[in-house]
Amino acid sequence: MTTVPSRAPHRPARTLRAVPDTAGQSARTEQRDLFADSLRAENSKRGKPYSERTIGAYLDAVDSLARWLTRTGHPDGFDTMTIGQFNTYLADYLKGHTLGGTVTKQGNLRMFLKHIAEEYDTDNLWTHPKRNSYGRHEAHPPVLSPDLITALLKVTSGKTFEDRRDHALIRVLLHGPRRTEVTSMRVEHLDLASVIRTFAVIGLKGRPSRRIDLGDRDVLALKRWLNLRARHRRIRTPGEGALWIADKTGAALKGDGIYQMLRRRAVQAGYPPEVIRPHLFRHTMAHEALSSGLSESEVMAKAGWKDRAMVDRYGASMAEQRALEAFARSGFSDRY
Repeated sequence: MTTVPSRAPHRPARTLRAVPDTAGQSARTEQRDLFADSLRAENSKRGKPYSERTIGAYLDAVDSLARWLTRTGHPDGFDTMTIGQFNTYLADYLKGHTLGGTVTKQGNLRMFLKHIAEEYDTDNLWTHPKRNSYGRHEAHPPVLSPDLITALLKVTSGKTFEDRRDHALIRVLLHGPRRTEVTSMRVEHLDLASVIRTFAVIGLKGRPSRRIDLGDRDVLALKRWLNLRARHRRIRTPGEGALWIADKTGAALKGDGIYQMLRRRAVQAGYPPEVIRPHLFRHTMAHEALSSGLSESEVMAKAGWKDRAMVDRYGASMAEQRALEAFARSGFSDRY
């Protein structure tokens, strides 16, 4: 007997349906892409193109806002968003993030809100009088303890390639340059022969260049490092090139390399790695310079600051202690 294969049950053909534009996502995507194009076509306030890192941070903030508008059912583009919605977005964001992260996200939306206002002739929500503004708490910037600094210099006092490099690098960091300024240093920036020995700090991001003085121990550490650096197999012209190089490759150290070196050296000195990062040297320089009697204008010149608010912030770490010591020296409390 022939077996007839059974037929598959009849299923009605599917009807293709248009997927609705969920809560104005298309409009917001177009506005977001136009903003990205405008960033790449324009220069920053410093007259230079925006870096891809900056553009990425701005777009990440826009995407976060877009997702929130979608979740809350906003039917149109960013240009119809109200100040109430923007305030609610930031309040909701703060519930799941730190205050610092919320402040950063808020700041990264400033350019976008300005762009939307200009492109679509709407109110700029950033300058709206009812905008809720989030700010960081004025916590005193921490400083490095003298014991930690001494320990770091001690564990780098050997004669190996990395010891000589790290010891000299830490001594330069104690003068308070920015990490990007340190990684940009070249051998040609050193002047170790003049009466006042200095290293040049090349201004970045529109900042002016400046020179920073060096002490006798700094000069000795740098000369020892230069001697070893000159003998490295990858160095062809010892008198020029990146000042700080890696032992294995001869390549210039990057910011992350300095960060990791400091953490490694902190552990060797008996401290947890999280107690140190490059920027703390900047805090420490400002505090110690002010404590030693240098004027605020002198500290500003050394640090490359134009705004007095910066010396106030960086010098705030131990301002109370400096005030106590100053009043104790003056005898003010015994004036009657």
